[in-house]
Amino acid sequence: MFDNIYTSYDDAEYIITSFNAKKIIKLLEKRILDGQETAQNYAFLANAYYARNDKLKAIKYALKAKQIDENYYYADHIIALIYIEEENIYKAEKYLENLIDKSPEDYYLTYYVGAFLYYIKGEPDIAKKYSDKFLQLSTENPNYLFLRTYIYFFVQDYKSILKYSKSTIRKIFGNIEYLLIELLLVIISLLNLLLKNETGLNLLSIFVFLLVPKEDAYSYLAEISLSNDKPKKALRFLEKACKINPSFRYFIHMAEIYVSLEEYDKAIKIYNDVLEEDSTYTQCYISLANIYLIKGDYKLALEFANKAILNNSNLEDAYFKKFAILKDLGEFEKALDILLKIEEEFPQSSNLNYYFYLIYSDLNDFKNALKHINKQLMLDRTAFFYREKTVLLYRNGYFDEAINTAQRTLEFGEDGNLYYWLACSYEAKEEYSDALKCINKSILLGENDAWTFLHKSNILASLGKNKEAEIAYKKALELGYKE
Repeated sequence: MFDNIYTSYDDAEYIITSFNAKKIIKLLEKRILDGQETAQNYAFLANAYYARNDKLKAIKYALKAKQIDENYYYADHIIALIYIEEENIYKAEKYLENLIDKSPEDYYLTYYVGAFLYYIKGEPDIAKKYSDKFLQLSTENPNYLFLRTYIYFFVQDYKSILKYSKSTIRKIFGNIEYLLIELLLVIISLLNLLLKNETGLNLLSIFVFLLVPKEDAYSYLAEISLSNDKPKKALRFLEKACKINPSFRYFIHMAEIYVSLEEYDKAIKIYNDVLEEDSTYTQCYISLANIYLIKGDYKLALEFANKAILNNSNLEDAYFKKFAILKDLGEFEKALDILLKIEEEFPQSSNLNYYFYLIYSDLNDFKNALKHINKQLMLDRTAFFYREKTVLLYRNGYFDEAINTAQRTLEFGEDGNLYYWLACSYEAKEEYSDALKCINKSILLGENDAWTFLHKSNILASLGKNKEAEIAYKKALELGYKE
């Protein structure tokens, strides 16, 4: 019955699920004992154990497949999925990179892994890029059609889930597990579109508990609670999930919620507990570095950033965290060294020129700062980067250039902060009437801090409007300006 199913995943007579995994494990283990130790047999054995939720054995056999054939990318696919589900994000990224390097361009499982990973990581823009690539492929493969529903779920395109549900169900009808999950996602989509209230959430809870394991149900309900801005309710659901299955991913979610609630000590304990059990969770080191940075404990922040780098020397996020800590410490030369390291190791890193602009500004190296902000603008002409250039020009005494850049920036739309710097530039040139117009515009658009009113006071005094200048000065004092 199973003799011809392991030639390739797309040609399989059966898609491996929890319903048939036990039988397939028995068959494959017999084949391997009979001497058929192929990468393919080990990879599909890994898949069968994954379907039975035995992730340790799944990784063991997937790695065995890679020992036999390091280019057997289906094994990378299985390992990546396991690490994503366990939220060992940076390990998952490693195997996604393997997939991208080794698999064909039309291998939809690569794009699915990418979308899944960055959806879990909370980087929706990157997740969408992989989702779009997945959706551009055209195949009637039942597994592809089923995963397409998940892709639409990641990007919260509930209308497309409903649109394609009929044709998908027709293709996967013989697969009970896929059919149940498809129906669940259809129900969730309907409820999300029709019932965005407490009644809808209660109905959704019932369906979730009927169709998925309890710990997964609690985890999903925690996500729903977070999306409805109920973090403490989410914590209660995750605590229930942990009692059933003390998975690291649930604890990490709890830690993330505690950070959002500014309960840092609770988050620190969870991250340290996870690392004590499994030091490969590099994101825990980065999260701890970030918490200690928020708390102003730069020594510990730097220590955990360094541990993240030691744990994974190819981790761009860890280097950027170390850069941020050194910059905040005022150790600009060391921060520049880290940035040069990032440029060497990750030359395609986004906004790299912007970070060079920041550090050269801190080092009072105007020439290099200007060079890099101009390079950044060549790559990404946005109001934000033009505004940064305006500030750089003003602070270095290039007032005419600052005014010209600010006026160009206003083409993107009005901005109170930009009007503030434009006012400062006019003030520096002693063009006080234009300065007053701009500072008033800045205040009108919400820039109501002490420095704005101090500049307004100085501008009014220069125009001889002393009473109005005194009122503006008192306002600056009220807002925290100290002489």
